[in-house]
Amino acid sequence: MPFHRHAAIYGVLHHSLTSACIAACLEPPGLSRFDGKWPDGLSLILRECGKSLVCDATVPDSLTKSYSLRAVFGTGAVAALTEFKKSVKNADLTSYIFTHQVTIECLGALGP
Repeated sequence: MPFHRHAAIYGVLHHSLTSACIAACLEPPGLSRFDGKWPDGLSLILRECGKSLVCDATVPDSLTKSYSLRAVFGTGAVAALTEFKKSVKNADLTSYIFTHQVTIECLGALGP
């Protein structure tokens, strides 16, 4: 089930970029983090300082036990935590790309 949510977000992000005439690809090969995983999308046109824009989408389930203590802090708290964790994971890529985290909780809250 989570893969369906992610696939829908990937499609929306890709469509948004291409609608703005920004060439993009999903799950770019050859751009992996220290753990062997790669971001969800990459703009093929270089942005500032010769860096590409990378979008990384996440859909955390705010009803799971692992997030229950964080969810009581308010709407978007789980999304904010997830975005922070993703930014730490993508830190080694920031020397040559711009990263943009997109987080939408399963109950609909957006990340900051």
